[in-house]
Amino acid sequence: MFIAIQTKEISQERLQCLTTRVMRWAEPDIWLLDITAFISYWRGYASLLKTDCLGLWRSILQETFPEEDFVRKDSDLEGEGTLSLSFSYRAAISSNPWRAMLLLFLLKERRITGLIDASRSLAVSLFQDMPWPLWWDAVVRCAEHYETLNMKGFKMAVFSRQSERLRRGMERLGMTRPSDTRRLHYAGFQKRYGSFLADLWQMSWADTWSRSLYETPFPWISFAFKDKPEITRRLDDPMIEWDLLTVYIKEDLDRLSKKLHERERLLTLVWTLTLSDLTLLPVRVTFRSPHNLSQEGGIHKTTLLQMGYMFDSQVEKVLKGHLDAQYYDPPKTIIGWTMNVAETMFPPPLPTSLFEMLDERNLRHAELIQLENELPIPLYRYSLRDEWFPEHSYVRREASKKEDLKHSPEMLRSLYAAAAKRPLYIFTEPKSFVPPVVQKQRSSQETPEHTMNKWWLDPSLQDLERTYQTYTDMAGRAHWVFQNSSGVWYKHGVFG
Repeated sequence: MFIAIQTKEISQERLQCLTTRVMRWAEPDIWLLDITAFISYWRGYASLLKTDCLGLWRSILQETFPEEDFVRKDSDLEGEGTLSLSFSYRAAISSNPWRAMLLLFLLKERRITGLIDASRSLAVSLFQDMPWPLWWDAVVRCAEHYETLNMKGFKMAVFSRQSERLRRGMERLGMTRPSDTRRLHYAGFQKRYGSFLADLWQMSWADTWSRSLYETPFPWISFAFKDKPEITRRLDDPMIEWDLLTVYIKEDLDRLSKKLHERERLLTLVWTLTLSDLTLLPVRVTFRSPHNLSQEGGIHKTTLLQMGYMFDSQVEKVLKGHLDAQYYDPPKTIIGWTMNVAETMFPPPLPTSLFEMLDERNLRHAELIQLENELPIPLYRYSLRDEWFPEHSYVRREASKKEDLKHSPEMLRSLYAAAAKRPLYIFTEPKSFVPPVVQKQRSSQETPEHTMNKWWLDPSLQDLERTYQTYTDMAGRAHWVFQNSSGVWYKHGVFG
């Protein structure tokens, strides 16, 4: 997800209020924010505040960016085609960066303020009426970024000839607006006008975009803000023990936290170790959510946990050395290091009403974020679905997303009755199970559950029916098992 915004601010504190990734598209005031990596973070807060991400981002942008000069100028021209939405900024959001940028130029042309979603009806109408000069201005700017990046396969002279060919072709075909080209085919467009123009043309009309930034031809160039804080340590004695290293690491993290802005939150820390043979070993320490380094001053439990995980997985094996028939790598010690702050973010306090501010320290939701930062693996949310088939009765998704399926009361009663006899822990896929000779563990009053596979989704399924029952092993553990129509047994869950 990308937000294109018009602002003359070059303040890191403001431009990185939603993400760490910022690009300056055009001087002096056109910027692009890549918020893809933080969708889950903001969606969690939006759910907590009982709103959607779009509403939350609008509120944050309104508080973060003061009234711009172009907004005051537009208000002076009100009555001459200006659409005033009482916002102090102008921004566009889309699932692909090119479409977000085009929409921002359209908003600028129409003097529309606020955050506009490219998938909404207003944006669709603006795209439909987009003039060729606006599209070509964006293409020319994009070509300059291609050239700056020295992108593979791009040559400005060839691109210019292909662009001129496209201009003439559209004139001959009588296509007065870019939207008239939507009925063309990508393969033909690419063959006649080249891959770069074809990709930009395709991205112009893609309402949804599943590919990541690295899979598109978009020329992303991260903007370099001021130099990040850095701490250097030279040890008096070489060390290899983690417990001894943590004493000095805490001191350096305290020094580092004092160099950060009050609202600055840590995302990535690069810990570059200097080894006894004077080689450098960079260790990248990342946090899944913005981490307040100064909040744990003197202790730094969260940061030490993440650094400890990386020490165990990357550093220890290097320190121990390596010996085989062809190569001898002697053991090493640590004689010093440098800590560099690589990525930070400046999330603002979140408004809950006109009279109070909801700070992350006062949220129960922050406890979950803190826990995720302390673990070596990500946390996932699971929610139930109204499905009779066990594998499909739950789904991994964000807590703010709700189930769209609607069922009759009669069907829900049937689903609830089945769920009452099912275990809490159900495997994603059934596991093979070999029952003992005596495996019948059901009481005479228990009725086994019979169900069928979704045969219409996979016609090749041969084992359509399942008969579930409870099996208790010698240790007293209860397992949910079934026998399919071919007589093969599987284990599908555990009662606990």
